[in-house]
Formats: sequence, structure tokens, C-alpha cells
Amino acid sequence: MAKFRLAVLECDVPFPGVVELRGSYGDMFRSLLAEGMRGLPAGDAQTELVVTKWDVVNAHVYPVFEDFDGLMISGSKHTAFDNTPWIIALIDYLTDFFKNSRKPVVGICFGHQIIARTLGGRVEVNPGGWENSVTRIDLSVTGRQFFGVPTIHMHQTHRDAVTMLPPGVNSIGGSARCGVHGMYRPGRFLSFQGHPEFDEETMTLILRGRRAIGFFSEDMYNDGMSRVSWPHCGKMLATKVCGFLLDAKRAALS
Repeated sequence: MAKFRLAVLECDVPFPGVVELRGSYGDMFRSLLAEGMRGLPAGDAQTELVVTKWDVVNAHVYPVFEDFDGLMISGSKHTAFDNTPWIIALIDYLTDFFKNSRKPVVGICFGHQIIARTLGGRVEVNPGGWENSVTRIDLSVTGRQFFGVPTIHMHQTHRDAVTMLPPGVNSIGGSARCGVHGMYRPGRFLSFQGHPEFDEETMTLILRGRRAIGFFSEDMYNDGMSRVSWPHCGKMLATKVCGFLLDAKRAALS
């Protein structure tokens, strides 16, 4: 059986309650992409996904390029435009990765933002404010070509955003509040501002928890809860991510 070795850079621990329900970000990605693999054509659907998890915040450990087929960078409560030592170390690692490896990388939320920063884009507090819960994303030409649909819906929880794309990089699309909801370069990187790994249960825990500690106002909480049960495209996006990773691996080996 063919294998795909995915190294997950865990840039945070999920919100309290979520980790007990779904595990770490690496665990959630393993579950999401295992389901995504099942949506691929018969040959690729049999691929065994082997996930390793790397704590880059506290343990400061990174995989060597030869030990994985693809890289995935998680979300985080931290700010991608900060210059704390571990964030600078992550940018240094990714700079080396883009220079010396042909392997693919997928970025989720903070991961999307840190890829943009590494490649010369700008990340800052989102001028449109917070986005929470299921959000409609109108896809660009690049996004429509890749996903095969004009719009997607995805769970969100972010206050920061990519406000200037890296040179030569295309956005997959935007929402009413955020202009860059992801980036795509064939065979190299795919990123989402949102969280395809989240569902109604995890998002509800986050909304309730942040309201309880006073981080979300009652209005923000109610706004998020009004859309938390909306249908979203997590399963479809998981299959697209898997297809991207496997295609990129084949291209790198050719």
C-alpha cells in the first residue's frame, strides 16, 4: 500500500474542551484527511496517511525534509506578525523549506498567514474585524478552477488576515469581511484562512468558551451561533487537500 507521510507543525493547543473532544491539531488533521482520502479515485483512496506531530512552540522541534512527503501548519491563538522567537524560528524553517525542498505545504488559519509572511506578504489585524462560524467564500478564478465550484462555506475564527499577497501568489477567494481566504500554487502550497477541520461541535465549544471568559461579546457570540449549524464544505475540502498533496508528491518525484 502506498503511504503519504504528513508532518504537522502544531503551532498551538486547541481551545479547552476541543482538545478533549477531538485531540490536538495533528489528531484533527489526521481524522479529516483520512476521510478526505476516501473521497479520492480508487487508486489514491487506498493511500495510507502517516501523520507525525511537531510542537514548534514549546519543544522547538522540526522534521527534516527527507522524513516527510508533505507539510501542514496548524492554526494558533498567536499572531503571525509577531516577532517572538518561536515565530521567527518557524519563518526561518519555512524559508529554508521553500528554498531547498520541492514538497507541498498546507497552511490552516495561522498556518496560512505564516506562509504568506514567509513569502513576502503582509499579515495584520483584519480591517473587517472578527470572522466566526460558517462563512461564505466567493472563489476567484484560481479558486473556481481548483475547487470546481463558485463558492465554498467553511468554519472561521480569526481576527488577523493576509492583507497583501506575496508577489506572484493568487488568492483562492474572499468573503464579505476578508479579502484573502486562502492561497494556491500548484504542487507547492495550498492555504485556508478558515478551519476545514472544525465542525458544529468544536465551533460551539469555542464560541461558548470565549464568551465565558469575556473575550467575545454577547453580540459576537450570537452572530457566530446563528451560523454554527450551517452546512460547510469540510469533507470536500479534505478531499481536495489530499488530491493536492498526492499530486504534488508525484510531481516532485517525476
